[in-house]
Amino acid sequence: MEEDIKFIANHYGLIHQLFKLSEESEELNEAIEGFFDANDSIDHLQEEIADVKIMIAQIEYLLGKDNIIKDYVRAKLDRQIERISTGDE
Repeated sequence: MEEDIKFIANHYGLIHQLFKLSEESEELNEAIEGFFDANDSIDHLQEEIADVKIMIAQIEYLLGKDNIIKDYVRAKLDRQIERISTGDE
């Protein structure tokens, strides 16, 4: 799967895939709204989540080894766990 992510990302490039991520994110938002309105299936929601995950994986790859996304993820997880632990959620 990782090689497929890289192949597709290299083919389209960062700018194109950022636009595509934006489109896929909008589709995910619509699927979430549809799910809450009981007009949409959980399968559609899962499909849109997969699309967004694929696009995020491509963007992370295209940003290169120097990207610090994982550091931000760790810090945000730690902060939310702290909020939950202290009742400040």
